[in-house]
Amino acid sequence: METRTTMPMSRERVLDIVSLFNIPGVSHDAVMLHVFPITLTRAAKRWVDRLPPGTVDSWDLLKKAFIQRCCPPSKTAKQLEEILTSSRKETRHYTKPGTI
Repeated sequence: METRTTMPMSRERVLDIVSLFNIPGVSHDAVMLHVFPITLTRAAKRWVDRLPPGTVDSWDLLKKAFIQRCCPPSKTAKQLEEILTSSRKETRHYTKPGTI
């Protein structure tokens, strides 16, 4: 059985898709509430699927809940440190000693 990995959509791609929806009487928030969950994968998808009905009734609330759940400051600080550490290692690899 072949396992296929799904790449999450980029923020720009989601906004490009949402910009195609211009339905009279339907707000941008309503479109985002329905489109955003489709773009999620793995743990984030399970989290949004398990939200009790009526818990999130606005795009702003869903956005804030998602960021709080999936991007807490401790997690983003750790990821930033990993990026910086990795970047420093790559910089050392591609530069002459003593130039940086």
